[in-house]
Amino acid sequence: MNQLVTTLTRTDSEEIRFEIREWKGRDFLDIRVYSRLGQGEEKFPTGKGVSIPLTEFQAFKEALTDAEKILKEGRRPE
Repeated sequence: MNQLVTTLTRTDSEEIRFEIREWKGRDFLDIRVYSRLGQGEEKFPTGKGVSIPLTEFQAFKEALTDAEKILKEGRRPE
């Protein structure tokens, strides 16, 4: 299963793509920076990103919720 979830624009030449991908028979949430070298060229995946096995998705989601709570409280990392 390979399916684009959403894209966040960083700059004119970079974006962050959230995709559900299969690799070696396992499914992952892949969050990766895509970039292009020149104007009009297709964007390609860079090494900047993370792949989270879907078996760990719930823990990842909980970590994001925890991070959101900290940000709303205005606390900064130590």
